Amino acid sequence: MSSASELELEFQRTQRDLWLRRTRIGCVLTLTLIPAGILLDLAGYPEAFYSILRARIACEIVVATVLAILFIAPERAPVGLLSTIWAFSPSAAIAWMLYVTEGSISPFYAGLNLTILGTCVLLPYNAWQALGYCAGVLGLYLAACLFHTLHPLRIDALVMNSTFIVMTSIICATACHTYTLARRREFDLRHDLEIRNRELTAVDEMKGRFFANISHELRTPLTLIMAPVEEMLAWPKGRIAPTVNDALRLVQQGGLRLLGLINDLLELVRFDQSSHAVVKSRYDVSEQLRTLVDSAQPLARGKGVSLSLELPTGAVPIDANDYLVERVVLNLLSNGIKFTPEGGSVTVVATTDAEWTTIRVTDSGIGMEATDLPNLGQRFMQVDSSESRRYQGLGLGLSLVREIVEAHDGELLLESQPGQGTSATVQFPLVNASPKIMGEPAFDGWADLRRAAALASVRQNSPAANLMGDESDRASDPLSTGTATIVLADDDADMRQCLCRILEVLGTVIPCRDGDEAVSEVEKHKPDLLVLDAMMPGKTGLEVAQALRASGHASDTKILVLTARVDDAFKIKMLESGADDFLTKPFSPTELTTRCRNLVTAAHSQRSLRDRSIELERAIGERQKAEARLIQSEKMNAIGSLAAGLLHEFNNPINHAQMAIAYAKNVMNRDPAAANQALIGESLDDASTSLHRIGDITRDLRSFAYPDAAPARRPVAFARVVELARRFVSHELNRCEVVIDVPDDLQIMVVESHVVQVFVNLFTNSAHAVAERHGEQGGVIEVRASQHDDRVVVTVRDNGVGMSSTVRSRLFEPFFTTKDVGKGTGLGLSVCHTILTQYESTIEVESQPGSFSEFTFSLPSANVETANVA
Repeated sequence: MSSASELELEFQRTQRDLWLRRTRIGCVLTLTLIPAGILLDLAGYPEAFYSILRARIACEIVVATVLAILFIAPERAPVGLLSTIWAFSPSAAIAWMLYVTEGSISPFYAGLNLTILGTCVLLPYNAWQALGYCAGVLGLYLAACLFHTLHPLRIDALVMNSTFIVMTSIICATACHTYTLARRREFDLRHDLEIRNRELTAVDEMKGRFFANISHELRTPLTLIMAPVEEMLAWPKGRIAPTVNDALRLVQQGGLRLLGLINDLLELVRFDQSSHAVVKSRYDVSEQLRTLVDSAQPLARGKGVSLSLELPTGAVPIDANDYLVERVVLNLLSNGIKFTPEGGSVTVVATTDAEWTTIRVTDSGIGMEATDLPNLGQRFMQVDSSESRRYQGLGLGLSLVREIVEAHDGELLLESQPGQGTSATVQFPLVNASPKIMGEPAFDGWADLRRAAALASVRQNSPAANLMGDESDRASDPLSTGTATIVLADDDADMRQCLCRILEVLGTVIPCRDGDEAVSEVEKHKPDLLVLDAMMPGKTGLEVAQALRASGHASDTKILVLTARVDDAFKIKMLESGADDFLTKPFSPTELTTRCRNLVTAAHSQRSLRDRSIELERAIGERQKAEARLIQSEKMNAIGSLAAGLLHEFNNPINHAQMAIAYAKNVMNRDPAAANQALIGESLDDASTSLHRIGDITRDLRSFAYPDAAPARRPVAFARVVELARRFVSHELNRCEVVIDVPDDLQIMVVESHVVQVFVNLFTNSAHAVAERHGEQGGVIEVRASQHDDRVVVTVRDNGVGMSSTVRSRLFEPFFTTKDVGKGTGLGLSVCHTILTQYESTIEVESQPGSFSEFTFSLPSANVETANVA
């Protein structure tokens, strides 16, 4: 239907048909049930029997008339009016029975509820039609009760019975509304289904026409390709170069395979579209079988399979189409040779009796499971339909055999045992033999080409399919002009040979027959490029890529996948599996060579980049070692300048210890017997404290000058670090005031000696700047620190001579100094910059000549890390 109005008209037509059928059913039920109550009338109301009988007879006459009209003239009959007459006829009869019996208390009231239920169930009323009918029935009931005069009117019975009629009416109207909606939904769904069926039928017909047309169109260019190829292959030896001859054989083999597929598709389309019986004739099939077996012998010998034919003495008559019998036998031979390994056998046996001619092809191949046999013969059905299947094809062979045999009213029987082989038996009946005289089959001129095409699908899996020489010899050909190493994996021998010849210009090509061999060769040779067919036996191309990427053996090898699939989902799956690029079949040799050359170049670049990365990592390691040696050298150089301060630090506790020991000796010399033990103990305690202080200074100096070989970061009190640095350069700071504004609980996560070195250098520079400006007094050095998130921000400020912008720009250059020769190495601030870089910090410098200099940097906080651990 093209519009809503047409669809509505169609719905109304279907509803009229439904009304017609349902009204007929209702009439039949009425004609059956109305007379059934006559005996009840006689027993219950004998005085009103004849009056009731007249009502029943009148109802029967009216209903019978309606039924006759519906059967005699269903197309012209007013179905709506007739269904209404039928619906009210039994109701009116029952209302008359109420009137002539007991009125409001008559038991005939129950019949009205039955008529309401029966009518609403049978007729496809909508809600309003149902309510209208129920209102009419209620009116008949009220009229019968109100006009009844034989008995007094019972108001209570009238109200109660009317209430039940109304409730029944509401229930029936609701049910009718639900049924109406369901009918409309069913109609819409059925209408949509019909449209879909018509569309599918049209698509199926169009598909059949397309396959037939495209197959016919393909045959023409195939003929133009194969005819000159076959002609050139027949030229005398030496007329064309061996390499050209090999290429021509590849073209011929590919054309034969394509022709075989086209022939199978054409046969299936012909069977789908054919409405006439197969044209059969009786002939002796023996010679045809000999010819077909002889045509398959070279292929069987090339694969190392024994092929034999067993025929009875005398003729083997068959009542069939000779061309179709050839298709059946060639398909069975093709499957038998394809699935039989080297050293196996294929046997063709023909027998005949009074009713059947039987042809059986038995092989000793891989066999099948019993559960797979029922599915064989379905179109495009293959026992192994995975991407890693070993034997290629469309799965049309046995389907075509089954349809041909069934078109001859014959039977196809399959028997198989895994690992033992398969037996395929076809039987052709002889009971309806045509009158043609038995003779030889009439083969056309394309028979040889057809047979070669039918057997071409086997040749691709045969070891003897090598038409271009030994692949291993060519892989190591010293005439290869490139330097790349390429591993090529494809289970199709023809395609493998073709790809080897195309890619040999890039370097050495190592061919592989399946995915497992490809993995082994990649691990062995570490090639620049791996070219994979997406569908291979064993491991598929995607599984090979995944395995190599997961193992790490192909980290520098680029992977190119060849596929016949063009959907985006499969392309994404290839890339996710580890493939670097893909190429869709069919492809041009130029495109393949270009893509492979680009991938080889990328592989070389990746290897070069990796080597340079290793060299860079080595250089960075050497630089880090040099920086460590530089820092240590600066520390040792600083020891000399620290000596004066350390002498002061050592001198005070040493003097204090000497004085304490001298005092104790004097006490003991004056009166050894009465020596004051308390005074001696205090003196010795003071001496011990002084010596401990000397020990602490010595340990701090040793840890600063000679830290651990690989010191680890640990929480350190920031105030301790500053105090150690101040102590080491106390002789430099004795002419200025040092102000330290640092929280007592502030900790940093550092190597202590590193940060002490930073402060030693900063204090030393600040002390020199302050002395240069203020002399012996007036200089101030301020150290401030505060927590900011996970960092401790540190500021060291002095009121010394300051720096110019030129000096600031070169401040952290190694060996740059503004001091006189011999008074500084110029490495102090460079070392500070190197140390702070390890803590992801830089030194920001602000300075004004003649006023101040301020150094700001940050260190990782240990307070945050401690809180996280807690």
